Amino acid sequence: MFSADFLPRIVAQHLLLLGDSLSRPRADRYKAGLLFLDIAGFTVLADQLAERPSGSEELSQLLNAFFDQMITLISRCGGDVFSLAGDALLAIWPLDESDGSPEVLVSQAAAAGLEIQRHLAGRSFLNSVQLNVRVSIGFGEIVVMHVGDPSAGWHLV
Repeated sequence: MFSADFLPRIVAQHLLLLGDSLSRPRADRYKAGLLFLDIAGFTVLADQLAERPSGSEELSQLLNAFFDQMITLISRCGGDVFSLAGDALLAIWPLDESDGSPEVLVSQAAAAGLEIQRHLAGRSFLNSVQLNVRVSIGFGEIVVMHVGDPSAGWHLV
């Protein structure tokens, strides 16, 4: 079926409707508010930690702590973490036509981005490397695709 370390709510809800019937690739379109986050300064920190014997473990712990805080703040603002890649994160606020508006979703995404910047921006590590969080928000149509096959596993893009 589908394996991942986490499963976005939008996908979990869709898979509950499908059951085990996901037998071929598919694409679904949604309108959603979007929040993209990138940790600025991460590469410099990674390079410096690479010189330490336990640097990769320290970097992993730091990144996990950052993402944990970001995910918590996004969830509080009604968002759904869709993907994590390196030092970046994509969260979505799917539009529910019955009780939502694009403006509300963009406001929620912006509130999450500002809250994350307040909590995480400007922290210094290794006495010299300062990390900041870059934020981008938007609204539009997204396409959620399940690609792969049942025998090799599904991937979400």
